[in-house]
Amino acid sequence: PVVGLVLPNIAVPDMTGAEPRSHLVRGFIDGLVQAGWVEGRNIRIERRSAEGDPAKAARAIAELVERRVDVIAVGGSRWLQDAAVKATRTIPVVA
Repeated sequence: PVVGLVLPNIAVPDMTGAEPRSHLVRGFIDGLVQAGWVEGRNIRIERRSAEGDPAKAARAIAELVERRVDVIAVGGSRWLQDAAVKATRTIPVVA
């Protein structure tokens, strides 16, 4: 499965690597691991940042929808959640 992860203000480089700089992303990844999902082994994560801009959020989410990810995980702001729900009726959105 592929998870699309979109955060409102965290730069993509801070979301990547074995130990992401973002504590929110580390917590997200730790939660996946506790549930048995290990990136690179049985799940892939596509990371995107809205960079604080709702227009960028819409583009990032549209890209994930086009890539047909299995789920979109968003966090941090209501406008980001709203953008994800507006972008798709077929891909589950988790906030």
